[in-house]
Amino acid sequence: MTRKYSCHHCKIRYMLNERCRVDRVLKLLPEMIGHNLITKQTPAEGVNVQKVMVAQALDIAKETYFAILLDRTVGGAVLIGSPDGGVNIEEVAEATPDRIHKEPVQDLETGPTAEQLRRLAKAMGFSAGSDTQQAVDQMHKLYKLFLNVDAIQVEM
Repeated sequence: MTRKYSCHHCKIRYMLNERCRVDRVLKLLPEMIGHNLITKQTPAEGVNVQKVMVAQALDIAKETYFAILLDRTVGGAVLIGSPDGGVNIEEVAEATPDRIHKEPVQDLETGPTAEQLRRLAKAMGFSAGSDTQQAVDQMHKLYKLFLNVDAIQVEM
């Protein structure tokens, strides 16, 4: 059973499965909220964390990497995929650049072609058939999100 919890002190709402340890989550939140997150993708001083999304963990059979971002060198959107998800993608790009696959989007409004999405799904390790089609559908939906929220990057 899933319950809704709210921490008014941290001004955060989240949902957790009963098996999750709410007390652990609550202890971590003050260490994040109001502090700077510093990664390779942020400025040197980091970005101030104002919100934290907490979701139920799922058992994942296979992790891949997918991103849509605006690329100045291309002058538009680029789809990036890798069969190596769940790791630091910058390290993958540095150590094994052949595991990073890019598809430039020719028309920002029209978006990627079905062939581009299929090619990227295959490069990411999805098998032919329903797995590939599900990956294509999800990438297409994420591209719509990318446009609808006027994002500069969507990553998963």
